[in-house]
Amino acid sequence: MAKMTMHQELEMLREEVIELKKQQVDKRVHDELPKIKQAKEAIKQEAEKIEGEVKELLGDLAEQLKTDYGNVSPVSVVLTFALGALFGRIILSK
Repeated sequence: MAKMTMHQELEMLREEVIELKKQQVDKRVHDELPKIKQAKEAIKQEAEKIEGEVKELLGDLAEQLKTDYGNVSPVSVVLTFALGALFGRIILSK
């Protein structure tokens, strides 16, 4: 067996260290993957729950608007819109 130079031995040790670090990272990723999948599923379920609640609240708001403003005269609606636009311009101009 031929003797290795110090540089060759150092290079071999570097390669071993790189391989060990790679194996360590792979193991950590493999161990964490189920936790990540569980967290992702929990987030998805929570998002679906919130989406349902928002849709329900928007439906309630639409019904409330229908009942509250269903009997208002068109002139009152136009006047209210015009006043809102006027106040909006005044506030934005300052």
